[in-house]
Amino acid sequence: MRLKQNNAAILWRNLMGMVVGLTVLMGLVTILAIGNQLLKTSATDSTAIVSSLKKSVIASDSDWRDWRRDSTLNTSNSYVKVINMRTDATTKTYYSPGTRALLKTAPTAVPLIANLYYQPQHGFFYFATGHARGIKYQLWVSVSAQVAILWRVLAVMVVVMVLMLLISPLYLRLLTNRLTTPLTTLSEAVQAGMAQPHQSQVQLPVPTRPTEVHQLAIDFNQLLAQIHDQTLQEQAFVMNAAHELKTPIATIRSHAQLIQRRGAAHPEIIPKSIGFINDESHQMQALVEELLMLARVDQAELTTQPIDMTPVVTQLVTELTPVIAQTIQVALPDELPVVADQASVIQILTTLVTNAGKYIPKTATITISAAVRATTVDLRVSDTGAGIAADEQPHIFDRFYRGAAVRGTIAGTGLGLAIAQQLALLNQGALVYAPVSPHGSCFTLTLPKK
Repeated sequence: MRLKQNNAAILWRNLMGMVVGLTVLMGLVTILAIGNQLLKTSATDSTAIVSSLKKSVIASDSDWRDWRRDSTLNTSNSYVKVINMRTDATTKTYYSPGTRALLKTAPTAVPLIANLYYQPQHGFFYFATGHARGIKYQLWVSVSAQVAILWRVLAVMVVVMVLMLLISPLYLRLLTNRLTTPLTTLSEAVQAGMAQPHQSQVQLPVPTRPTEVHQLAIDFNQLLAQIHDQTLQEQAFVMNAAHELKTPIATIRSHAQLIQRRGAAHPEIIPKSIGFINDESHQMQALVEELLMLARVDQAELTTQPIDMTPVVTQLVTELTPVIAQTIQVALPDELPVVADQASVIQILTTLVTNAGKYIPKTATITISAAVRATTVDLRVSDTGAGIAADEQPHIFDRFYRGAAVRGTIAGTGLGLAIAQQLALLNQGALVYAPVSPHGSCFTLTLPKK
């Protein structure tokens, strides 16, 4: 049978294995500790008995009784064999009561435990020897009482272990459910959202605990919100692109139909219609090129390197001056080192300058200046035009956005500033707008300083 692989089952199995292992280990350690202590007690008692025997001469049962009567030690479980090697001894070997029967079958040494022996009919014994005044003493002390204590402890430990093994699964089941239920709830919420693909936005429940799952749910909701916003932006992008392409296509089609219907009878309309078709096709071409550029910019990775912007800007102004009706002024230091991708920076500045040339009067002035900071360089393209309306300023970097005053009157796609801002971000920089007092606009391109 295949085991469940969900979090609750895995956690329960691991915790249960740990509990069982720890319980068994604790039981073994407890038994060993108690057994070792009992053995040490037996060794201490045996040593004391041997020391007492060394002070006495035991050759008969009466001597044994006298010694036991006078001794303060517990000798009820002691068995002694006395070997008298003195020449004047009348009894060479003496066995205390019960010792001869005990030794009738030789006790077997217990492996790994010194001085501990086992005799099948009488149980476990601790063995000790002593020698004094030509007399050798062999002492066998029964440890049956200690073994009985050890068995009782073992029985108690087994009962405790069984209780723990019975109670632990229930407690661990409650614990694992408490820990994994929030994750299960999140998973069910995700599955419910997947079952409703047309739902506008999925919002996962946020449990109050545990803290990690609480934070995970918040992070997921933020991620879902970002994905939702991105989806809306992509939908708006497609709709705007379709709308922008729809107008020139409609114009081209209407003039083509006009030539088809009336071209033969009125040939004078053909050049004018062809001119409209040519203009609209150029507009479509520009839009498609900027769409492709925007798609490439969204996925691009630029390689930046140190460049001096002063000669770059100077060359750019030389190239743009013949096509820009306004005066272009340059106010840059002799050297302006930055770390950027030269081609993309040129494209940004070209967009800013040509935009200014389209939207401000021919008598206005365009100025390119710079400000050097501790770690960055600000390149500013400002003009003395009418500026941008306050309610339109937050949207000027939106894709396809064009102000109401220029929409339909000045050619454009509304993508230039969106592309420029994305290129600035790819250069580890930024592109922002600020109005100029009393009138005019200023775009600031911030780049890392070399």
